Amino acid sequence: MYPSAGRRAYGLGNLGPVRRSRAVDALRAVAVLLVLVHHLNIGRTPVAPLNELHKVGFLGVSLFLVLSGFSIHLRVAGGAEFRTGAFLRRRFLRLHPTYYVAMGFTGVVALVSALGGHPWAWPQWSDGSHIPAWLLVFVHVTVLAGTLIPPGFLMVTWSLALEEQIYLVYAAAVRRLRAIDPWRWLVAAIGVCLLFRVLIELALPSVPKNFPPGHGQWSWWASLAYQQAPARLAEWFTGALVAEWYAGTQRLPRLVTGRVLGPLSTATGLLGVWWLFGHRFGWTSLAGHRFAVSDVFFDPYAGLAFGALLATCLAAERRGRTRAPTAGLAWLGERSYSLYLVHAPIVGTTFALAGGLIDAPAGRIGVIALAVGLSLGAASVLFRYVEAPCMAWSKRSGAQRSAVASSDQRYAAASAPL
Repeated sequence: MYPSAGRRAYGLGNLGPVRRSRAVDALRAVAVLLVLVHHLNIGRTPVAPLNELHKVGFLGVSLFLVLSGFSIHLRVAGGAEFRTGAFLRRRFLRLHPTYYVAMGFTGVVALVSALGGHPWAWPQWSDGSHIPAWLLVFVHVTVLAGTLIPPGFLMVTWSLALEEQIYLVYAAAVRRLRAIDPWRWLVAAIGVCLLFRVLIELALPSVPKNFPPGHGQWSWWASLAYQQAPARLAEWFTGALVAEWYAGTQRLPRLVTGRVLGPLSTATGLLGVWWLFGHRFGWTSLAGHRFAVSDVFFDPYAGLAFGALLATCLAAERRGRTRAPTAGLAWLGERSYSLYLVHAPIVGTTFALAGGLIDAPAGRIGVIALAVGLSLGAASVLFRYVEAPCMAWSKRSGAQRSAVASSDQRYAAASAPL
């Protein structure tokens, strides 16, 4: 850890509340757009980049995890006192009321789809049997079980459940983390992540959820295995390490934060993620099934690349070089949680009701534009009338007690968690 002089050198000492970061909001917009494109029924469009983004759009979840680790840990990295009850209460007020309203909206969309002749299929187990209604209600209301039980009526619940599971891990460990060098707990998180993934590969005929499986390899359980918290800790704690740097308590290599080296190394890392997706390697046989070594470390590596991207963008923002490029994206980033919640039912129903329009490439592009436009409109309404008030409610709940260790650590994080 660095002394207070180091914290002043990073520009955070005695500055009071920190303004909301446009760079972070812009990255949130990128993350939610990746997820949105991934859920679109792209088919074969004449727009080649759109087809490629559709394939790798699941990486938006990795970017969200990194941004969540940064935003959630930033207050603690700056010296704010951590209170478990207050933290969990703020998380609930920030996320759940908006989520419950989105669930009600999903019911309306499902009704519209049914009236249009396309009722939603009842969620099923891997053997084709229906999941009981009471269990679906339980998983949708509680959220936390969403990584284990398919939340079929609002499918994005699984990643929200993943976030909340990591919050619980963080709340249980944060006091001990303060006594350990951040690089060490990041290495520990990566170790836990890789060990869990190897054990899963040994136990199941596994392929990661977002990679195309080899013949005879897929299993419902294996597709869930890489969605569990131990498999994704590395991404979240990468963002937490960036928060330590941003707060001035930890250094990052100039390779990441430098004016020239930062963008170059970040671009190289992201290109590596893209390459790994298209060129899996290390194929061998493990526990009787085909196995690619690259699958095990793909998500942790993607998290490190996105962590470098976050640090590079924040460093550029400090130098005043991101204001113009991020202006439009920042607006969308503020509404990313609302868009994340409402886009899936809207996209699915829009394509279902479009009928033969999607047969021609031009018609498919038109349906895509309509689905995206409806999603953005619904997200804007949800943000204005539900999410924004919940954000204010959450902040008021946590503003009563914000004791800090010293005057050098007195600042507040103004970032949203997703």
